Order: sequence, then structure tokens, then C-alpha cells
Amino acid sequence: MPPKKDAKKGPDLTPEEKMALIEQTLEGEKNNLTVELTFQKDKLKQMREENYVLNSEVTLLKGKLNKQSLDADDILTHKQREISQKVERVNGLEARVKELEAVCRERDDTIKSLETERKESRKKLDQAAQLASEKAMLEEAVRRQDAVIGRQDEEMERLKRLQLELEEAMAKTQQENEEFILKASGTTKLTILFGEPWLLTRSRHRLHGEVPTDREENTLTNLGGRHLVLYGGIGRGGADGGANGAGRELGVVSLDTFNWEKAAQHKQLTQSGLRSGHSGTSVAKNKMVTFGGRRGNGLTNEVHIFNTDSMKWITPAVKGTCSHRECHASCALREKVYVMGGISEDGDLTSDLWLLDFDTMQWSMVSTYGQAAPCPRRGHAMCGSQEDRKIIVCGGFDGDTHLMDVCVLETDRLTWSCPSTTGMQPPPREGHSASMVSKYLFIAGGTDGHRQMVDVYALDTESMVWECITDGSENGLGGDPSGSNNLGSGGLSQMSGGGAAGTSGADMVHMVGGMAGLGLKPRSRYYEFHGSRLFMLKPDRDERLNELEILEFALPEDIEGMKLARMRGDEEASDRLELLDVANTSPNSIEVSWRPPSKNADRVHHYKLMMATNTGVVKEVCQGKYERFKVTGLRANAEYIFCVKAVYDDGKHIWSESKAFCTRYGGGSGGAAAAVATG
Repeated sequence: MPPKKDAKKGPDLTPEEKMALIEQTLEGEKNNLTVELTFQKDKLKQMREENYVLNSEVTLLKGKLNKQSLDADDILTHKQREISQKVERVNGLEARVKELEAVCRERDDTIKSLETERKESRKKLDQAAQLASEKAMLEEAVRRQDAVIGRQDEEMERLKRLQLELEEAMAKTQQENEEFILKASGTTKLTILFGEPWLLTRSRHRLHGEVPTDREENTLTNLGGRHLVLYGGIGRGGADGGANGAGRELGVVSLDTFNWEKAAQHKQLTQSGLRSGHSGTSVAKNKMVTFGGRRGNGLTNEVHIFNTDSMKWITPAVKGTCSHRECHASCALREKVYVMGGISEDGDLTSDLWLLDFDTMQWSMVSTYGQAAPCPRRGHAMCGSQEDRKIIVCGGFDGDTHLMDVCVLETDRLTWSCPSTTGMQPPPREGHSASMVSKYLFIAGGTDGHRQMVDVYALDTESMVWECITDGSENGLGGDPSGSNNLGSGGLSQMSGGGAAGTSGADMVHMVGGMAGLGLKPRSRYYEFHGSRLFMLKPDRDERLNELEILEFALPEDIEGMKLARMRGDEEASDRLELLDVANTSPNSIEVSWRPPSKNADRVHHYKLMMATNTGVVKEVCQGKYERFKVTGLRANAEYIFCVKAVYDDGKHIWSESKAFCTRYGGGSGGAAAAVATG
């Protein structure tokens, strides 16, 4: 409705005017209402259109809403599922969180403990750093100490080398002293035997090299006076341990060097067992022929030859055969080996005689004649006389008792004889050694079944009289079963009576001595003859055969020969120029001296001293009437040969024997040196 206009206050209107005015006013309001109605109709129409549009939109929106509702439902369902899954995951995560929290708490505890440990480690690191610093200081001190120790070690090594050198020198000196004592203990005694003067010379020698040990039922054979061969036997190890010294069944002593030399062991023989109860015979000065004996559990009749030139064994091809046996005796006579007696395979004692001819290497049994043939026996001694071709058998064991009879076989007529003997009869024995020298039969050693005998007897085969050269049985010496001896310090034996006038028992003990206190085995072979020399092996406390004693008999005819040689030698020596054996030496000088000839010494015009080097250079070093001269400017540890010439006033001259001397090692002090004669 249009707004009403405010009526101005004027004069009052008539009713017509008021009617007209009201009509006018109403007409105006009608127009206004019409206009307003049209407006409203238009507005309603517009609104209807808008309502239609809105209804369309509502319908569309409802469709959309329905679709969105469905989508929302789907989304909600999916979201709900996701939410439930997430809830489950959250629950799982919460559980995991709880676990992680527990782990974290544990880690916190661990971290706390590690922190504590770290603090402790820090302290330890600080301490280690301090220790490292101290270590560095100590290492520096150790390095300095090591340098000092190194110098001390060098000094110690030098002192050790010096000590070793001194010990070697002392050992060498001790060995030389022992050898000197042994040599000095040798004696020469003149005694009366068989009413004539005999000269007994004893010498003792230390044996070196691979020393074997003592054994029983062995053989000891002298080859040409140059070698002593020890073979076979039963040692401390029993039958399989025989010759256990140095692991050898065979030992060879060189009588030139007194060394146990290396010899080839017979492998084929030692594989079948070591040998005992055999015989060993010297042939041609360099061969030992072994025959028979026991090897292992059985007897053998094998023949083997050991050659000292090659130090090897030979097994010859032998024709014929000699019966198996042990504890027999053998000897060589003119390239023939005779074997007699012993124990047969049946255990019986025999007295048969066999011959092995070395020219044909043929065995043959010897048929002998005469009523005085030796009885069956074992352990007897057998030797040959090259001059009258006789074989002597003495002693042994006949199964009941020990014997000391003497039986002689003349090989030309093959007849036996058993002459009766007088004088100092040797005690019966077996396992002894025997030798013929000139007309004398010597025996030594052996056993009476209980102990080793250490006596030596001689028999004059012309008068058949026995003499005792040495007798140790009265003093309780020898190899009793206990291995003890009763003589304290005397020696091997003493000289007994029976024609040994002028020599007391004590003198002979000192002369032959050396076996006292030794445990000698009853059935061992310690003795062996070669000519007029008796060789005796001696064991020490460890049963090592490291000493050799030689007793040499100079017969009356030998003494006469020595007297004549001495007279000739004195005549020659009176006109001899002698270069003395001892010289004063230093690393670069040698002072030699000489003794003028006792005859015509006043006729010597001058002396010439000649010197030769090992390179062959010869020069004159002095000329004049000196009897001593010192040569200087020489090389250390070198050998020089000297010779002196004496020139007489008439132009004649004589030469001394040339001798070699050595200068000492560099740095050594001067001293005396012994000469070596060079011819």
C-alpha cells in the first residue's frame, strides 16, 4: 500500500470534499493496490517458476542426495571397516607400543647400565691411558734394558764360547792326562823265569771311538799285531742283545791309533741273531775266519771271513761240511784252519779234528793216531807252532771237571802226545787264550766256572816246566758272579814264586795292575796273544771296553839282541848331530836347539840351520856356531820343517834328522811344542 501523505492542516473540508477526497484517496490506493497486485502476481509467477526450478533442483538434489547417501553408506561402511581395521592396528600398535615401552624401559635400564659401564670404562680408559703412558715409559726402559741385555747376551755368548773352548780344552787336557797317567803307569821289570832273565814290559792305553760294551762267549782275535777284533757274544740284553755296546756285534781296535774303528756289520748274519760260542782265527795277518757257534736257538757250521783291509765281511764258497758245534777251539797253521772239539748239536762233547784248507776251501776230517788223543771237551785253547808244525791243545771242560792238561799234535805224522808237566801248574780252566813263542807256551785268562781268571803262565815245551808270570787269584781278583773284586788298589795281579826270584808280589801287582775293582764276566774273552805280546781288554764301571793293556815278554834271546843293538846304537849316537824334540813356539816364531856330536865336537867349524815350509820352499835361516836359534816372521798355526848341518874344519859334514814344529794360534802365548820326526 502506498504510503499516506501527511494532510496539511487547513480549513475544514465539506463532506463532499471530504468524500471526493476520500474517493480520490481510495482510487489512488486502488491503483496502488492493482499495481501492487500485478507486482505480486508477477512476483508469484516468478516465484512459481523459481519454485519449479527449485523443485527440479530439489528432485535432482534428492537424486544426488540418494546417490550420495548410498555412496556415503558405502563410504561409511568402508570407513567403518577401515576404522575397525585401524582400531585393530591401533590396538596392535598399542600392544606394540607397550612392548616397545617395555623394550625402551629395558633399553633405558641397559643405557643406564651402559652409562655406568661407560663411566667405569672411561675410568678404565683413563687408567689405560695412564698405563699406556707408563707402558711407553717401560718399553723405553725395556728397550734400553734390551740393549744392555743384548750386549750382555753377546758377552754371555762370548763367555759361553770361551767356556766351551775351555771345557773342550779341559776335557782334552783331562783325556790327555788320563792317557798320560795310563802311559805313565806302564812299567818295565826284569825278572827271572826258567832260571834266565826275562823283561816284562807293561803299557796301558785308552781306547776311543764307538766303544762297545762287555759281553760273554765272544771271540777276541789279533790280526797281524795291527788290529784286535772283538766279535759276537752275549751282552746285557741276553742272546738277542749281545754286543749291545754301540749297537754292534763287531768291534775293531786299531793298535796304531788305539781307536775302535767303524767296520761293516754283516746284515745277513745279524738278522738271524747274534753269534756266540764260535771261534775266531787269524789268517794271513788281515783276515779273521769265524766258524760255528750258536746263532739264535740253533748251532751253525757257517764260515765267514772278516778282512781288516776293507773292513768288510766275505762269505766264501766252501766245499764239504764240518758238523755244527759251539765252544770249540781253532787255530791256523800254514794257511790251514784246524777245528777241534766243542759241543755238538746233540749236546755231546766231541774231540774230533777238522781241517779247512784255504787253498781249496775244502773241509776234511783229520784222522789222527796215538793213544794220547785229547778227551772230548769244550772251552779249550788251541794254538800252532809254525816252526815245528805242531798244534797244542790245553785245558777245557770234559763235562765233569775243568782240565789243565797239554796235548801236542805233530801235523806231519798226525800223532798225539800228552806229556806230563811239572812246576807251578796253572789252575784248571776253560775259555782261556794260548800262544806259542819260540819254545814257550803262554796261557792267560779263562774261567773255572765261577770267576774270570787274571793270571798268566808260561810252559817250557822242552823241559815241560810251568812258570807263573802273574797270578791274581790269590788276591781274589777276577770275574766272580757278583762282579766284585777284593783287591783295592794293587792292580791286575802279583808276581808269584816258582822261579820268579827278585820280583815281589807287590811289584808285579803294580806292573800288571789295572784290573782291580772291575767286574769281569766269567765267560768273557779279555785276553789275546800276538807273538810275545799279550793284549788285555778292560771294562769300566759301565762295562765299556775302553782300556787296553799290553804285556810284552822279552825272552832271554831277545834281551841279548837288545844288548847288542844298544851297543851299536851308542856307537852311532856318539857321532850324531841331534835336533832336539822340544822347541819354544809363539804365533810368529819358533826357537829350535840342537845337541852337537859328542865325538869331534871341537872340529865343528859352523852349523847351518835349514827350514822348509809346507809349500816346498827351503831356505837357510842361520849359519854360525850357535846351538840355539829363534826364527821370526812366521805365519800362525803353520808347520815348518827344520834340519841342522854341522860342517867340520876339513869340509866334511853331517846332517841331523829333520823335524817338524808348528807355530801357535794367533793371540796365544808362547810355549813348548813337541817335534814330529819327518825322516
